[in-house]
Amino acid sequence: MIKKFFTPQHKLTKYSKILYTFSALFFVLIVVLFSIKQYLLKNFNGVSIEEIIFHLKTPIVGTGLDMILNYFILEKKFLSIAGIIFLLTVTLLSFNKNIRNCLFTNIIIFVTSTFLLFIGMYNIIKDLDISKYLISQMTTSSFIEENYVSPQNVTITFPEVKRNLIYIYLESMESTFISKQNGGCMQNDIIPELTQLAKQNINFSENKDIGGASSPSGTGWTIAAMVAQTSGLPLLIPVDATIYGEYSEFLPGAISLGDILKQHGYNQEIMVGSDMSFGGRRSYFTDHGEYIIYDLFTARNKRKIPNDYYVWWGFEDSKLFSFAKEEIIRLSQDTAPFNFTLLTVDTHNIGGYFCELCNNEHNSQYENVLSCSSRQTVDFINWLKKQDFYENTTIIVCGDHPSMDDQYIETHYDGSKPRKVYNCFINIADLGQINSKNREFNTLDFFPTTLAALGCKISGERLGLGTNLFSQKQTLSEKYGNDKINEEFSKSSIFYRKNILRE
Repeated sequence: MIKKFFTPQHKLTKYSKILYTFSALFFVLIVVLFSIKQYLLKNFNGVSIEEIIFHLKTPIVGTGLDMILNYFILEKKFLSIAGIIFLLTVTLLSFNKNIRNCLFTNIIIFVTSTFLLFIGMYNIIKDLDISKYLISQMTTSSFIEENYVSPQNVTITFPEVKRNLIYIYLESMESTFISKQNGGCMQNDIIPELTQLAKQNINFSENKDIGGASSPSGTGWTIAAMVAQTSGLPLLIPVDATIYGEYSEFLPGAISLGDILKQHGYNQEIMVGSDMSFGGRRSYFTDHGEYIIYDLFTARNKRKIPNDYYVWWGFEDSKLFSFAKEEIIRLSQDTAPFNFTLLTVDTHNIGGYFCELCNNEHNSQYENVLSCSSRQTVDFINWLKKQDFYENTTIIVCGDHPSMDDQYIETHYDGSKPRKVYNCFINIADLGQINSKNREFNTLDFFPTTLAALGCKISGERLGLGTNLFSQKQTLSEKYGNDKINEEFSKSSIFYRKNILRE
C-alpha cells in the first residue's frame, strides 16, 4: 500500500485529478489576488475595506472601462505569470506520467499551493486591515445614537423667498492642491482659479488661510461622500448587510437635503458624466428627493452625444458643463425654486482624463487635469453669475473626498498638513458675521450648512451628525476629535442598522 502511494500509477486516479485541479486553481488565484492587492494599494490611496465591501454589495455597472483596462495593463506581468502557471500545470498533467500519476507528488503540490494561498490571503488581510475591520464590526458603539439629530425632530424655517441651489461636487478635489503660501501643500498652486474663488467667497478652513473639511470613515468614496454631505451620515457597511443591492431602497431611514427641499417645493436634478447607477447613486437620489437624473444615457437619448460615445467614465467635463447650462436655464424658467447638483469626473484617478481643454503646463498629467478642472469650474461659475437667476441662487463647490491617485500623492504630497476636502460657498443668504476660519469640521457638517446658506433657520443648528458651520455651535470634530469619530464609525451601530438601514 505504501509503495503504491509513492509509485506512479498506470492511470490517473480521480483523487489525483481533484488534487491537480485545485492545485492549478490555487496557484492561479495566488497570483491574481496578489496582483489585485498591489493594484489597489498602488493606485487607490486610502482604499478601505468598507469601500470594497460596499461595491461588492452594489452593481458594478457604470465602472469606468479605463479603470478596468488599467488593471489589466498595469498588472499584465502578474496575470501573465498566472497564465504560465496554469499552462505548466496542464502540461505537467498531460505529458509527464511519472509526476502526474504519483499520488504523493499530487499531495505535495496541493499542500504547497494551499500553503501559499493562505500566505497570500494573510497578506491581503494584513495590508487592507481586514482583521481590524472585522474586529471593529464585532464591537458595538452608541456614538451615532448619542449624537444623531433627526431632521424630523428639528424645525427648519425657510425664507419667504426660497433661494435656488447649485451644488457642484468636484471629483477628488483637495485644498491640498493649493500652494503652501495660501494654506495648501504644494510649492506652486495647481488650482489657482479655485484658490481665488475661495479667497473671494466663503471657505471654511482649519487654519487662517484656505483649508477644507476632514473626510471621516465611511465618507471616502463618491457615493459615500455625497451621502455625507446631503444627510450628515457616513455610509456604513455592516459585513452581513444585504441592503445595498440594485433593487433595495437606499438608506430608507435617512432624511436628506433632497427630501427636505422636495418637501418645500423644489425642482431637483442631478447631472453626472457617467452611468448614474454606479455605486447606488441612482437609488439614493431617486429615493431621497426624486431628482431628475441626467447621466451618460440621458445625453445619448437626447442626442447630445452619439449612441456609442464613451470616454473615461462616460463623457468628459467640458460636455458636462455645457449640458448643465442648458438644464439650469430650463429649471430657472419654472416658478418653483430649483436644486441642481453636478458631479465632475475628469479628476478621477488614475491620472485623470486629459481633455482637449487641458494644457501641458505641469510635468504631471494629473496636475494638468486638476488645473484644467479648476479653470472649467470657475468659467462655469462666471457664466452663472451673468444669468438673471443668479441674484437668488446660492452656489456651493466642494470636493467629494480626498484623491485616491496614490502615485501622485506619494510623489507630490509632503505631509506638511492633513489632507482636506476643498469647499467654497458663493452668494449665500445674508447671515451676518461669519466665523469660517480656524475651525475643525468634516464633510458631514455640509448638510446643515447648505440649508443655512439658503437662509434657512435650523433650531439647534444641527442635523444628522453635522453642525451648521455658520453658527457658533461646536462641531463633533471640535468636541471629540477626528480620530475618535473614525474609531466610532468603524464599529457596529445598532441604532444605524435599525433606524437608518431599517434592517
